Amino acid sequence: MHKAMWAAAGAALAGAGFLAGAAAPAPALEMRVTALERVIRISDSEIVIQSPQRLTLHAGTAINITAQQNLTAYGVGDLLLRGGNQGTLQAGSLQLAAPQVRVNNGAHPAARVGSMVQNGRVADGSTVLMIP
Repeated sequence: MHKAMWAAAGAALAGAGFLAGAAAPAPALEMRVTALERVIRISDSEIVIQSPQRLTLHAGTAINITAQQNLTAYGVGDLLLRGGNQGTLQAGSLQLAAPQVRVNNGAHPAARVGSMVQNGRVADGSTVLMIP
């Protein structure tokens, strides 16, 4: 796919002494590059990372995903967004679309208008919001 680019990179590394004595990339390096080319596709309009199996992103401090227009996360299974301390969803307008929305993982009731509170706990709230 980008053999000329990899050849130029290999030549630059060899010229800088990183591939001392190597005229051509080692077969193991070629195999790794070929594997990367199966997963990463680059065109003029987009970069696609596609894995037939699990894909994991890991960073020691933070991962930021930014889009100048729209950002979409889609999966045919479950979606989990978890924060160790607190989480924030911030938008000009937020739409929750589900037949049932559970609050507090369905374990502790949330207060509604007129709910009774005893000793700092919601006494008669609900763990489920159902809005027609």
